[in-house]
Amino acid sequence: MKNKKVNFILVFILIILLIGNIYYMFNNIEYSNDNEDDKILKFNDNYKKETDEYIYGIIYDGIKKIINYTNEKTIDGVLSLLDDEYVREENINEENVLSLFDKITDFSLQEVYKSQNETGGIYYTRSIVEKNNKLSNIFLIINLNYDDETYEIKVTDNDNFEKAKKNRQEKIKKISISNNSYNKYSYNYDTGEILYRYINDYYLKYKYLKKEAYELMINKKGYDNYIKVTPNVEKIEVTDIISFNEKINDDNITYDVKTINRTYEIVISSAMDYKINVE
Repeated sequence: MKNKKVNFILVFILIILLIGNIYYMFNNIEYSNDNEDDKILKFNDNYKKETDEYIYGIIYDGIKKIINYTNEKTIDGVLSLLDDEYVREENINEENVLSLFDKITDFSLQEVYKSQNETGGIYYTRSIVEKNNKLSNIFLIINLNYDDETYEIKVTDNDNFEKAKKNRQEKIKKISISNNSYNKYSYNYDTGEILYRYINDYYLKYKYLKKEAYELMINKKGYDNYIKVTPNVEKIEVTDIISFNEKINDDNITYDVKTINRTYEIVISSAMDYKINVE
């Protein structure tokens, strides 16, 4: 009789545990809607620093394109690259859209923090922009859909960027990118283009932020000496790069780059994490 009572208690406990497991599983199932738009991307990942040179290239080209459309006054192009929801919320239209990126003559992408899954990513970015002979920051969110290679852009601010940088940004559950004739990305991983971005970044900092430029030097011999002996750095284009040699090391890649006016040594650890020497 005693054994039957023990067995009954054990069976009762097992039934309770089984019911609890079924309840837990039922309440944690994520149901998918077969009719849901394929362009809806769901994100649950934390924000992390982007270090991939390829992704930097895609984002750089996207920012460059919207600046170029602005300078060319291609209103449809600028509107088509902006996030649809952002356009509605900010009441952006044909009359005011060009003001977002107006008078920007140069820029350099500085930092990127991402939340991504296998089909797309949300990227909080900080770039420095040259405008009216001054340098300032611009903060943008770039959404990428890897599957159909589309992207969209929205302007944000330093507070939102810092939240993403510190992984305190609200997790975005999904985004929807409308496909149009302007917002396809097709990035050609070209080493010359990459080296141009580093040289141009150094050029902008040498021109406006000399102490930051000094901190990028491989061989530092004092800031005062740097100001006296470092040769002036000219603005270049990609086509001004004549040749380069690449050396792959354990922790970085070193490039010896020859342009029409200068020779550069550039040591790249990851995307926009670099040191440089100029001759």
